[in-house]
Amino acid sequence: MKYSTFSSPINGKIFDMLMMKDNPSQCKKEVNKMKIATIVSAALTIVLSMAAFAAPSLSGPTGGTNLPDATVSALNNGQIADDFMMGSNHNFMVLRGVYGIATNLEVGVAGYFDTDKNGADNNAIGVNAKYQLSGLNLKNTDKVAVGINYQDASGSFHDTSIYVVGTRQVTEMNESHPAVAASVGLNYNFAPNSTILRPYASVDATYSGGLNLNAELQFGGSNKDNQPMMALTARFPINNTWAAQVGYTNSNLGTYGTNSGGLIVGASCKFNTTPR
Repeated sequence: MKYSTFSSPINGKIFDMLMMKDNPSQCKKEVNKMKIATIVSAALTIVLSMAAFAAPSLSGPTGGTNLPDATVSALNNGQIADDFMMGSNHNFMVLRGVYGIATNLEVGVAGYFDTDKNGADNNAIGVNAKYQLSGLNLKNTDKVAVGINYQDASGSFHDTSIYVVGTRQVTEMNESHPAVAASVGLNYNFAPNSTILRPYASVDATYSGGLNLNAELQFGGSNKDNQPMMALTARFPINNTWAAQVGYTNSNLGTYGTNSGGLIVGASCKFNTTPR
C-alpha cells in the first residue's frame, strides 16, 4: 500500500504513523523508535544538567579546586560547599558559599576553621566578588571574568587578590570523549609589605555521567617562601542538587602553595531563590 510521505517539523512522525494503519508491523517499529528517542533525550537532559554543576573553589569564587574560572553563578542561583583539608601540619574545614546577585555578577563568603597539632587557632574569613565581562567580541564558548578576593586570618594576616581569568570550552561532550574546558588567569596578591603577581592555568574534563576532573597549577612568586600551588580533584554529582569532591592540593587557604599537601574531601549543593 502506498501512503503519503508528508512530514512536518512538528507532527511528521505522527502523520506518517497514521498513514501506516494498514501496516501494524511498520507502525510498531516507528512507535519504538519514538520511545527510544524520548528516553535518550531525557537522559541527555539529566546528564547535561549534572555536568554543569559548578561549585565554589577553596579560595571562595566559583571555579576549580582552588582557583576561580570565568564562570559565574546565574542570577538568583547559589552554591554552598564544605570541604575538609587534611595536611601534615593543619586540618582545615573550609565552608563557603556564592550567590548570583545580578546578571554576570556573583558574591561570596568563606570561613576557614583550623586547629593545628599544637592547638593554635588559625581561623580565617573571606569575602569575594566576580564579574563576567559582557560586550566582548568572543565566541559563545569563551568567557572572561575579573574578581577580587579578601581573606583575613584572625586579624594577624590579611591578603587581597585581584584577578583576571579567561575560560574556553575546548571540546563538546559526546559518546567518545568528555567536554574539556581550559582556563588561564593572572592573580595579583598584595598583603602588608608584599606583592606577588602569579599566572595560573587549569583544565576541566566533564564526562557523560557528570564526573568532573580538575587539574590546576599556579606559579610561585619571586619570594623563595612562595611555592607553586597545584591540585588534582574529582567532583561527581550525587543527584541534581548535591555533589561530592575528593582530591589533593598543597594550597594554604586556597591561595598560596606550601611545601606539603593534603587530602580534600567534601560536598557541595546548589539552590535557586527565583520566585515561583
